Amino acid sequence: MVFKWFRRWMRFRRHDDAYARDRQRLGAAVIEALDRQQSLGRTVWLVVHALDVYEQTQQLLEENQVAYDVVTSRIEMLPLVRSKGKSSLLGVDSVKLVLANLISVSHRPETAPLSSTSLAVFVLDRSEDIRDDEQIDSFCRNLPMQVELGYFLSLEDPLVLQVLDPTALIVLEQLGLDQHDLITSSMITSRLDRHLRKQQP
Repeated sequence: MVFKWFRRWMRFRRHDDAYARDRQRLGAAVIEALDRQQSLGRTVWLVVHALDVYEQTQQLLEENQVAYDVVTSRIEMLPLVRSKGKSSLLGVDSVKLVLANLISVSHRPETAPLSSTSLAVFVLDRSEDIRDDEQIDSFCRNLPMQVELGYFLSLEDPLVLQVLDPTALIVLEQLGLDQHDLITSSMITSRLDRHLRKQQP
C-alpha cells in the first residue's frame, strides 16, 4: 500500500506558479516552455478558464506557428485510461488547447494501468471560483501517468491585480521581475488563494 502511494505521488509534480510583468512577456515564456516540453516528447495541454484568454492563446500559438488542436468534448478520466496513451488527447509532441470547464471531476480506479505517456499541463489564468482550479489539480493528480502541472499568470490579470499592492510589486522587482520573463512568487499565490477562498459562499 505504501509503495503504491509513493509510486503515484512520484508521477505528479505541481510547479510553483509563475508570474510575468505583462501578457506579452507571459506569451514569450509560454512559447519557450512549450518548446522545452515538446523537446522532451511530452503532450502539452494549455488550459484556460476565460474566453478572452482563450482567444489570446489561440492568437499566440498561430503567431508562433505552433500546431495545436482545440479540444471540444468533455475530458473524462476513464477514456484516457483505456486508451493507454494512444488517445488523440495524448499524442506525442501534440499541443491541445482546452477550456477548463471541459475537464471533469473523476477519480482513477485502483486497477487503472500506469501509462508511459508524459503530460505537461499549463494553466494560463485563474478562475474566480477556486474550486475550478482545485478540480484541475485533482484531475491531474489522479491521472495514471507522469504529469507536470503549472500556472502561468500575468501581473496584469484582473484577479492578480486585486492582491498586488505597491509593497508586493517592490518585492517582485527585487526578486528579478524586470530581468526575467517569469518569476515564481509563493507570496502572490498565497494572497490570491486567500482572496479567492474569501469569495466562496
